[in-house]
Amino acid sequence: MSRQLIVLLYFVFFSFSAKNLSAQQATKFAEIDRFALNVPDSQTKDIQLLANYLAQTSKTETEKVRAIYVWITNHINYDWETFQHKKINDQSAEKTLKTRMAVCEGYANLFRALCNAVKIPCEVVNGYAKSADYQIGTAIDEPNHSWNVVKLAEKWQLADPTWGASDNSNSTNDYYFLPAPEQLIFTHFPERAIWQLLPRRVSMYEFERKQIVYPAFFELNLQNFNHLESLVETNLSTLYFTFSAATAHSPLAATLKLGDEMIDLQEEMSRKYNWVSIKIDSLKTNKFYELNIYGAPADSSQNLDLLTTYYISTGKNQPKYVCTPKSDFKRDSITGMPYWFMIKYIENAQKGRYVTLEKLLHEGLTFSPNNSWLYFRLGDVYERLSIIDKAITAYQKAIDLSPDYYEPHYNLGVLYYNRAIDVYNSWQKINPEESRSKEMKKELVTLLTKAKPHVVKALELQPDTMQLEKALKNINYFVN
Repeated sequence: MSRQLIVLLYFVFFSFSAKNLSAQQATKFAEIDRFALNVPDSQTKDIQLLANYLAQTSKTETEKVRAIYVWITNHINYDWETFQHKKINDQSAEKTLKTRMAVCEGYANLFRALCNAVKIPCEVVNGYAKSADYQIGTAIDEPNHSWNVVKLAEKWQLADPTWGASDNSNSTNDYYFLPAPEQLIFTHFPERAIWQLLPRRVSMYEFERKQIVYPAFFELNLQNFNHLESLVETNLSTLYFTFSAATAHSPLAATLKLGDEMIDLQEEMSRKYNWVSIKIDSLKTNKFYELNIYGAPADSSQNLDLLTTYYISTGKNQPKYVCTPKSDFKRDSITGMPYWFMIKYIENAQKGRYVTLEKLLHEGLTFSPNNSWLYFRLGDVYERLSIIDKAITAYQKAIDLSPDYYEPHYNLGVLYYNRAIDVYNSWQKINPEESRSKEMKKELVTLLTKAKPHVVKALELQPDTMQLEKALKNINYFVN
């Protein structure tokens, strides 16, 4: 099935009532926004013309990207007919600009094209999204959304012009303009782990279970929830939800839904300093409840916005997560490994149990012998254990299985290069006339020669990596 068809079949637009989420951000870009909202039609005939016009008043690359984001979110309409009838049509940047209609793929393609037109690196990210109609037990088996990463000041950042597009309130949702990676991962899970932009990769197992949150949740900086997963299974008649708020004066509310019945929990909510507790009493057996928590900043006069949603299951035959830790048939889309395996791997990796990880990865290879990800991770484990020869062998095996696999090329190139630096530092300290000097120089050139093809390949797969570019210059200097 084509990626475009997948996007059309599964994407549902995610809209929030909390528009213009950050007043500070809106003020910061006020002039840029006004300019982007009033581009003459004569300047929108083609991508380069529009990009140049949007960039002309911007002083920084961030302002250029902001102008592009605001123009798209206010001038491109979501193509509901295409989505509803599951049509496969042209979602190119050119077609999107011409028709002013698109689904998520068209939004992302146009955003990339406009950024690239003003020399700002930008990529389309395809992956999985939890949209507004997401329900527990809904399988997300195929990529269903497209968004973007854009490089500003040598740092990749996120943007989703589709979910940031204006609705009937004629405004832009600022939350999806350069959101923090640790926040967007609650709703957006990229196919390529690198585009999570996180120090530790989140697995699909974790993504499926993440608490369901909305943009205003992060503005209020709610923390320390006693329930971290979106589904709470219990056989108790009374349940407590506790958390902390950044300020004790933020207005909050909660409702509990059971079928068509809606229960106001205001009287069941207690607050002490920054801590909040919600008591849910008289839960019935074998039912499925929906708990919604609302709030607004302490200094805000706006209506309360939806912050987070929980589901409470009190019996059998109620909706559950699709995957379980021991599921052998449900596999992580990035690694190709069963979720039970990924849970074990993440748990041991977080605690630095590298000897245990070595055994686990070898176990994985018994039932997935041609999995390049396993060999890459095995190489990483051996490197951390300082078993360098085995690390090299594992990295090379990963490359043999997947020649265009960036991470093992990068790690192997850096490994050889770092060893060469150690030799170089030692070589500099000895007399050039000593016989050992020639041997060390030969070893230095050998290591750099081994590093070069992997550094070159890594740069081919991910250009503009300054660290690798610098390494390649040093390699060429000595090798040539």
